[in-house]
Amino acid sequence: MLGFNDEKDTLYLDEYKEKSLDIVSISGLSNVEWDKVFDSFKRLVEPSAHHKKLTSKLLTETHLSDHLRQVLLGENPGLRKVQSILLRAMSEKKHLIHIRSLGLKYKSADEQAIGFAAISLTMGLPLAADKESGKVVWDVMNRERRSSAYPTFSEGTGEAAYHTDTAFYKWPARYFGLYCRKPAVCGGGVNRFCNAAELRRRLTGDPAYSWIVKTLCETNAIFRVPSSFMKGNGEEFVEARVFDDDIAIRLRLDSIVKGFQLKYGRQDEKLLRAINDFLFLADMPENRIKIKLEEDSAIYINNHEVLHYRDRFTDSARHLMRIWLK
Repeated sequence: MLGFNDEKDTLYLDEYKEKSLDIVSISGLSNVEWDKVFDSFKRLVEPSAHHKKLTSKLLTETHLSDHLRQVLLGENPGLRKVQSILLRAMSEKKHLIHIRSLGLKYKSADEQAIGFAAISLTMGLPLAADKESGKVVWDVMNRERRSSAYPTFSEGTGEAAYHTDTAFYKWPARYFGLYCRKPAVCGGGVNRFCNAAELRRRLTGDPAYSWIVKTLCETNAIFRVPSSFMKGNGEEFVEARVFDDDIAIRLRLDSIVKGFQLKYGRQDEKLLRAINDFLFLADMPENRIKIKLEEDSAIYINNHEVLHYRDRFTDSARHLMRIWLK
């Protein structure tokens, strides 16, 4: 486990492989002095609001810049120690980076969002989730009463089938993070992860399944962009292959189904068969793991190689935060 050793002033970590997933496990970030991070953030982002409370509304693409990152790192040695671990994990394309406690449990929701964003900023520049405001921290919580032409998984309590985050973008986020403010007390909302890149590789050499790889490599899919991630009304589409050279896996079935239906008025049945068969294999116990995020924990996912799933839950108070990294 990663911890802070007061005598040696060093970090150590636990790395292991499970179901073809390369995982870095971090026990906690006790070496990060969060109040100092918040002071740096307030002074740098909104110096005129010295006596005001911190607000997550400041967490925009504009504010979360390379300059802010460099100053935060310069003023907060705890962040620098964590960054060295996170950047190495990303450079080695680790599939999951699991931080079991950020040390933000008793902070306000705004402070938790800022702390989560600060850790994420050490890894890369965040991508706006809300296209109107430019905010980068997205609240994953129940919004089922809100009217939307095409809601996304993070707005409901139902099952979120295996998918790639931002699959409907021209270039999906390389990594994305989830921070758990409040887990579902009902026991639901559990995540599953599959190394889809490795599964693709294995199927390529299997005569019974190689047709799946061939179909997903050669057939363009039409992804419809969910309403929450568009500016204004209307319909937006992205055309891309599920399997490609640069991005091993880009998949979101509901987006593809809606994309084909709205653009062509029909489905590509062979493509749908290939996707459904691949998803069936991805969820076989030997190909995936389960992780339930606990309060104050976070996980970063290699979004170009790993598919993730969330089962349904009934506790509408469940609240996670999500951030995408370019």
